[in-house]
Amino acid sequence: MLNAFSTGLAGIRAHQVLLDVVGNNLANVNTPGFWGSRVAFSDLLSQTLAPGIAPGENRGGVNPSQVGTGVFPQSIDKITNQGAISATGRSFDLAIEGAGFFVVNDGARDLYTRVGTFGFDSENFLVDTRTGFRVQSALQDSIQIDSGTTSPAQSTANITLGGNLPATVEGPLAEVLTTSSAFLENVAAEAAGTAVEPFAFAGTEDFTISVDGGAPQTITLSPASTTAALVAAEISGQLTGATAIEDPDNPGAVLIQSTSLGTDADLTILDGTGTPAATLGFAVGTTITGSQVAATATTALNALASNSAAYIDDDLIEITGFDTDGTAVSGSFKYGVDVDDDGTTLGDLLAAIDATFPGATSVIEADGSITLTADEDGESNLSLSLKDAATTTGSTTFSDHFFTETQEGTGPDQVTTQVDIFDTLGRAHTLTLTFERQQSNTWDLSIGLDNGGTIVDNVINGIEFDENGKIRGIADDSSSIEIDFDDLDIDQTIAFDLGDQGDFTQFGDQSNLFVNDQDGYTSGSLTSLSVGANGTIFGVFSNGQITEVDQIGLVNFANPEGLSRTGNSLFELGVNSGGATRAQEGQPGTGNIVSGALEGSNVDITREFVTLILAQRGFQINSRAINTANSVLQEALNLIQ
Repeated sequence: MLNAFSTGLAGIRAHQVLLDVVGNNLANVNTPGFWGSRVAFSDLLSQTLAPGIAPGENRGGVNPSQVGTGVFPQSIDKITNQGAISATGRSFDLAIEGAGFFVVNDGARDLYTRVGTFGFDSENFLVDTRTGFRVQSALQDSIQIDSGTTSPAQSTANITLGGNLPATVEGPLAEVLTTSSAFLENVAAEAAGTAVEPFAFAGTEDFTISVDGGAPQTITLSPASTTAALVAAEISGQLTGATAIEDPDNPGAVLIQSTSLGTDADLTILDGTGTPAATLGFAVGTTITGSQVAATATTALNALASNSAAYIDDDLIEITGFDTDGTAVSGSFKYGVDVDDDGTTLGDLLAAIDATFPGATSVIEADGSITLTADEDGESNLSLSLKDAATTTGSTTFSDHFFTETQEGTGPDQVTTQVDIFDTLGRAHTLTLTFERQQSNTWDLSIGLDNGGTIVDNVINGIEFDENGKIRGIADDSSSIEIDFDDLDIDQTIAFDLGDQGDFTQFGDQSNLFVNDQDGYTSGSLTSLSVGANGTIFGVFSNGQITEVDQIGLVNFANPEGLSRTGNSLFELGVNSGGATRAQEGQPGTGNIVSGALEGSNVDITREFVTLILAQRGFQINSRAINTANSVLQEALNLIQ
């Protein structure tokens, strides 16, 4: 009976340990990197009341009779599951995804932790900010990073180009001026007979012709008018406002032309006595009007639709403007047919323009517009103005035909970009890179330096593209240049790399030339630090360089549950943990580091609450066993009273 007391006491003690472990787990539910624990119970040595008996020849075996003496916590094991990782935004808060440990040193020994609350002390050592212990590197020494660390300058040796040059040829182009509207020629109203000679008319045959909407004029034809020439003479002799001739385009036929020109001119023919108009093949009863057509070089100035008053001999048209080189020019056109006159046609006016502008040539186009084109390609200052002199009788509305630029003068196709380079002293210089098309698929690259030196040979010739727009090759033996910088004794060589096929192309009509990379930079000071997934600490410098400055070491253990807790979320080696093993470069085992985050506790609150309930019930049950044993013992004591 007394065994029941010791058994219940053992149960109470065991469940007290369980309550202690669960309480510790719950207390550290928000402790970064905390590993929870669990308790494993085992029964104590059992008291054997009767041993077991093996089966005999004529009987069966008997099992042993044993009474247990209680329970005890056989082991308290660490739970090594990964805790949740939460971002903190602090670059040297570090979490581990995997099985590894950070190594810190207290000055006498290495300790191990999953909690990366690190920062730098006043001596620039990386330390655990909770304890001040120094963080150990992959080389097993303390990490010290001088905040005054600098990145030395590096001179530019290579420039890599990328982008696209246009395949569409746009230059070189000559400047072109064109009249704002075309010159039109007024044409007379023409009635063309379709019948050809000989003709036969009776003495009483006549017909009427109305000219420009006027009253009908009677034309009488005699029997003697048997040919086109005779008929034309008779019509012209009786007609006002129009004349008749033998049709030059249809010999033997008669053509009647109005004296007036343009859309205001018209002819209407009606037969009178007999049918002479029909005999001549005229369109009887139809009004034929004049028209306007595109002017040509042979068009008379007085026949222009924009001519409002006819020019007479010695009338002047003034020609002014600027030649291609910007020189002011001034000339005149003298109307007339004398030896000292310039002519009477539009073509004669163009000849006077050409004489006034030695650097350009004028042409009348098919639509009647006039163009003035610079004789040489390139930028130009060409301008032209025509107007009647103040004393001129004739008048043309040249203001309706003012000259405007319709094609800008340009040089060869060029694409330009700039890049900053650095000499051996870290001084910056600007190169201007200008690609100029030589042929449809070939370009030359010229390089200009802003200041501080001289380029020995600044042109790379013959950069050629194939029919697919890809780099074919470079005609020059070298795609490098040499720069003689001021104050430096040795020339600096810079190589230009046009990239692999596809990096630098010639397509379409757009250009987007750029520099992919240049490998030089000036000196820089340390501005910030960052940590990579393998623990590498990178220094970011003001010159844009990122350099490895150290590496945080990670270790793992054959049996991490065998480590001994020392407080502050630190562990030390245990007799059953095995030694610390550092991961080899490029090999897995310790996991990856997450910068700007901490690993949380791996305590499962729900499970701990359930375990807490079980521990409470176990404590109560064992207490009840002791209470029951006590009651039974009391009854036994009552037997002797």
